[in-house]
Amino acid sequence: MRKITPQIFRILVIKLAGNFGSAMLSFAIGLYILKQTGSALGMGISMITGPLVSLAITPFVGYVVDTKKHKPIMIMAQITTSIALIVFAIIFKLWPAQYYAELIGSSSCCRSPTTS
Repeated sequence: MRKITPQIFRILVIKLAGNFGSAMLSFAIGLYILKQTGSALGMGISMITGPLVSLAITPFVGYVVDTKKHKPIMIMAQITTSIALIVFAIIFKLWPAQYYAELIGSSSCCRSPTTS
């Protein structure tokens, strides 16, 4: 059995925090949609889109990760996610009535195949 080094322990903690945060965001978005619309179907749709998008793009992301250098991929993924969240916040602030599509889009973009 492998010994758990400090580096592996840090990676495990970071991975756990990332997955937990992503799951909490998705659940909170689902609850928000349920509160705003009163529709359990809307909540269910918002909660299933993230895993479906992840399932659809995993083969492509897997190929890129297997054939390219990992550090630039990780940096681009973080930058893309950050930009998507900032754009979402701006759009949500400007047009709060259009929250449903924006929330489903943000829950899909924030759950990447590398964090599943």
